[in-house]
Amino acid sequence: MNIRCTTEWTWVFARALPITYGYYLENALTDVTTLKSSEPFFYFLNTDQIKSVDRVDSEGYDTSCYRHDFDPMRWSPKWTMPLIKDFYLDKHPIDSKKDILVINNKYINEWDREKCYNFIDCTLLEQLILKFQDIYDIYYIRYMGNDYNDGYFDDQVTLDDGFNDYELLSKYTNVTTIYDVMKKYNYTFNEAQCVILANSNKHISVSGGTAVLSSLFKGTNIIYTPAVEGNKNSSRGIWNTDSWLTKLSGATIHGVSDSKSLI
Repeated sequence: MNIRCTTEWTWVFARALPITYGYYLENALTDVTTLKSSEPFFYFLNTDQIKSVDRVDSEGYDTSCYRHDFDPMRWSPKWTMPLIKDFYLDKHPIDSKKDILVINNKYINEWDREKCYNFIDCTLLEQLILKFQDIYDIYYIRYMGNDYNDGYFDDQVTLDDGFNDYELLSKYTNVTTIYDVMKKYNYTFNEAQCVILANSNKHISVSGGTAVLSSLFKGTNIIYTPAVEGNKNSSRGIWNTDSWLTKLSGATIHGVSDSKSLI
């Protein structure tokens, strides 16, 4: 059996990964064809079983999963989520005196409009840090673009128009970024994501692939979908409280649409 999913990361995480694992458990898998740099997510496979492509197409694209009550078993009776959190927590436990809060952000060109609708802006980001820095060790994830790429692929263009989140975070010595983790442990971007998320039960993400990825790692995932004009994700039930994303790992899903509710 060959599994193929070369569409956006949402479908790689929620569809290709569990179907591949289901066939793997039955020793019925030949290989999987999916996006470049996916190896850390398919940790249970040999590297020669993973065929990578560096383009995104419509293979596996299914908008019905945007519904709040979607049943992923309709994709395949083999749909079974791997224990990705347990694997990476065993591989690399992070020594921390406080619980870890992960903020998983993005800043990309969404829907070819040269604008990002789903992101935590610097004002809100600083509010979160100031409110929670004494309670949690805060880890921050955001892909900065190809110039900073090591083990990550996305055809979505990372915007560069004055979004100075990393400059802001440099003022706070108690915030660890994904690039700090990559440098310290020589991890690729996706390896570092898995390690950071595995060590936390408290996640803040924004609607889209980052929200699906964060939902793989149990705990509580608060998904922020800003209520702004033009944001297509506002009408998609998948990002709302108690959506079917709970089935990915048993995570508690809370959907919020404004900064006050998020905080």
